[in-house]
This record gives sequence, C-alpha cells and structure tokens, in this order.
Amino acid sequence: MGLPLSVTSERLLALDFTETVFIDEFIVTYKRPDLKSDITGFTKPFAPMLWLTVFFAATLVCAATWMILRSHARLIGTRPSDGASGKKYTSAHGEKSLLWTLCHLISQPVPWEPVGYAARAMGGLWLLAAFILGLVYRGNLKAMLILPRVELPFNNLQELADSDVTIWNPGSHIAYQMIMAAHPDSHYGAIGRRSFVHMRIEEGIRDAHDGKHATISTLLAALSDMDRTFSRIAVCPLYVVSEHFLRTVSMAIPIGKKSDLKPKLNKAIVRMKEFGIIDQIFKKELANGTLCLKPPSHTVNAGDLRALDIVDFFGVFAIYAVGIILSCGSFAQELFFGRKKKHQKKIHQAAIDKP
Repeated sequence: MGLPLSVTSERLLALDFTETVFIDEFIVTYKRPDLKSDITGFTKPFAPMLWLTVFFAATLVCAATWMILRSHARLIGTRPSDGASGKKYTSAHGEKSLLWTLCHLISQPVPWEPVGYAARAMGGLWLLAAFILGLVYRGNLKAMLILPRVELPFNNLQELADSDVTIWNPGSHIAYQMIMAAHPDSHYGAIGRRSFVHMRIEEGIRDAHDGKHATISTLLAALSDMDRTFSRIAVCPLYVVSEHFLRTVSMAIPIGKKSDLKPKLNKAIVRMKEFGIIDQIFKKELANGTLCLKPPSHTVNAGDLRALDIVDFFGVFAIYAVGIILSCGSFAQELFFGRKKKHQKKIHQAAIDKP
C-alpha cells in the first residue's frame, strides 16, 4: 500500500485499486514572470481602440468648433478690426479651436471662452468629455502602478503550442501518451514535438524553477512542489496555465490483486470523503501551494512590488523630446520666413524710393 496513483489500464493489469480517493487533473506550469519596466506603460490605461477613438473625437470637435466660430463670425458680420486679412482671421479661429480641444485634454487652462450658444454647447460637451477621460486615465494609471499587471508567456494550450518552450513530463503518464498520440497538425501534436520525458525529478524541478522548460504534471504534484518552495522562501516559483486537461483522473491507493484489505480501505475512504476529512487534509497540508494557484497579479505582495526606474519614463520623455524638436523647428521656420519677408520689404521699399 502506498500513496494514491492514477488508475490506468496498464496498472490495472498488475494491481488492484481501492475506492477513488480524489479526482485529479493534469496541468501545465511554467516559471512565474517577474515585474519588468515598460517603456509604453503610460499608454496602457486605455486600449489602442480607445486612443484611436479619442484622436478622431478630438479631430471632429476641433473641426466642428472651427466651423461654428467661422459661421458665427459671418452671421453677425464680424470683420477684422486690426486690418488683418480674412485668411489670418480664419487662422485665428483655427487656433482657438485647436487650443480649446487640446488644452482640456491635458487639463490646461484656455485664455479664451466660446462666444455664442452653439460654440458654448460644443465646448461645454467637450469639456465634460475631456474631464471624464482625464479622470479615468489617471485612476487607471494609479491602479496599474499600485497593482502591476504581469504579462504571462502563455496561458492556454494553444499559446503554449505556438511558443518555443520545451515541455518536461516526469514519467510517461497518461497525459503524455495522449499528447504523443495526437495528430501532428493539432496543438497537442505541436506540444508533443517539444516534449521530453525523464525521471530525474529533482533536476526537472530545478530546471522548471529556472525557466528552462514547462512541466506537465498532476495538480497534486505541482501543489506539493509549490507548497514546499513557498514554505522555504515565501515566493511562488511557478504559475499554472489556466487551461487544464484530463480533469477526470481517478487517484486511488494501489494494492495487491485479491487483497483482503480492499473492503476495509474502501469503507474508511468513503467515510473520510463523506465527512470532508480528505479535503481538509489537502487544504491544511497544501495551504501555501493553493495560494500559488491564483493569477500572478493577485499574488504580488509588498516584497514583490517593483520600484519605478528611468525606463518606465522613457516613453514620456520621448514625447517631451519630440515636442521640443517640433518647437525648435517651428521657431527656426519663423526666423527664416521673418527675415525673408523683412528682406523682401526692404527690396520693395528700395524699388519705391528709387527715382
């Protein structure tokens, strides 16, 4: 008599089994990823589609505000009072629209207020939308900094099949046999091509903790390993892929053929299951292991929180640098065209003064 083993047809040829102690399943485990710097972290509070929607909405609001201001000026017959041309006056409407649209998105004051009911209605709605967007962005960014999101290398069998990770099987168990018998073009077949077997358990566990390969094993075996490791160093070394398979693996105690202990053991096992003793034993003995079953982002504790470093702000600094470059280019352009215009005025004035 020994520890519970999975009941297979091969074992039934040589052994007999007691009543099922519990139902186990096969899982895939891999090294738990660490928190790393993210150069684009400041863009993560919004999904790409939402960023695109905000861009198109801002463009639409800017164009609509410009059209309203232009139409309002024509309707009331406003004309430039400083001798400026109609082209420059139209440009002034565009500048006001652009400032009104962008400044509220970045929570900056605008030295101008819309005039007219239509412009005020459009501006007020955009002011409300920009306030909500800014509030949600800051809230999501703060939440992501407090509880970082860990990107997993793979979290289902299809992603595992598409990766280049090798898979260790501690023994030729039923899951390994099923994978190796699968069609080569299926994702099980892709996993089988990168699978290997050996019974050097300590070496396999050490390599799994180092991230050299993934592991296919029963849930009980994985929980036992993670419980021992967590109890020793207070860190979950592995994470469990969310997609499990072979969920109906019966685990029972192997005994000899025609053993007279089988009726007694079956009676004891049934009573322990009915009173919840077996479940209580598992919860007590593998308490730390069950903690590691939670998603990686849920098991980040104070000791695992990563301090922000310079790489996290490279994206923001890059935007600031681009703004500085564009500002310098605009300033250089103004200097060039200003001098050119001044030179043309001198030539024109000289031509007029020439007798």
